[in-house]
Amino acid sequence: MEKKTEIKNAVLVNLSIREWQAKAQDKKAAEQVAKENGVKDSKQARVWKNLLARCEAVQQLEAARRAARKFHYANTLTWMHDGPRILTTANFDDYMAEMRKFKTQFENAVRDFLDQYPKLKLDSSATLGKLYDESQYPSTAELMERYSFNWQVMPMPATEGLLSLNLKTDDADQLAEELRNEMNETFNSATRKMWSDLYEVVDKLVSKLKDEDAKVKATHIESVRELTNLLPRLNIMGDEHLDIIAKRLTDTLESVTEAKLELDIDARRKVAAETQSVFNVIQTLTPQRRRAVATPKAVEPTSELKRAA
Repeated sequence: MEKKTEIKNAVLVNLSIREWQAKAQDKKAAEQVAKENGVKDSKQARVWKNLLARCEAVQQLEAARRAARKFHYANTLTWMHDGPRILTTANFDDYMAEMRKFKTQFENAVRDFLDQYPKLKLDSSATLGKLYDESQYPSTAELMERYSFNWQVMPMPATEGLLSLNLKTDDADQLAEELRNEMNETFNSATRKMWSDLYEVVDKLVSKLKDEDAKVKATHIESVRELTNLLPRLNIMGDEHLDIIAKRLTDTLESVTEAKLELDIDARRKVAAETQSVFNVIQTLTPQRRRAVATPKAVEPTSELKRAA
């Protein structure tokens, strides 16, 4: 019997944010453009128009969506297929807490937008002139249905499930082996990406610190600090080196500020030396991360994760 390969330190999560695009084609305008320019088929000269002018209500919606997706991609790992992404159990509680905040932010922005929608339509009527077409604007009730912010948590697939599909034994074994290989490569790829991201941000910080004529901005420090705080929660393969380096960098940058580096050259040189030392280790270890690493450690899900899954 095949050994059970259930993964207990990660789930899949799929984020779905729906919104009205506020764009439409104008066939009459396309026909006019085609006629004026000698285009025989108006489909070759399509005219798209923005149904709403840029305004604060629309910008708030877009900002809420972008912030949520940025957080989602930063706090999850690439899965073997488009759509779902890997969410580690170590990062589950933090992820859910932040996503609830983003959902509230998005839904508040939707309500503000809907309140302003009648006025925005009037503004568009004046702005678009003859291109304005009332039929292309949903009613407020219809518009409410076009906005949603949801996520779905799913268990990771288990290869033994393929053996219960009444497939031929050889086919089931082959499919199970292919799934195991794909999952192993997915986890290894995620680990390589973490090392690559760490290499990039630390390399940039070291370069800034060593060039004493260059200004080290707070963003340079925070980019490293944020990543090293996050990596231990994303470390799906239990790579001990990754955790150790993240801890060393966190300790090195604990009380470092832009002002301190600018005013105290000795402190800057000390931080530069310590960061360079850690970066030397990263340079040494990064090529090794290209090799396959161990099977993910089994970690029992949190109580909230059990409820969600």
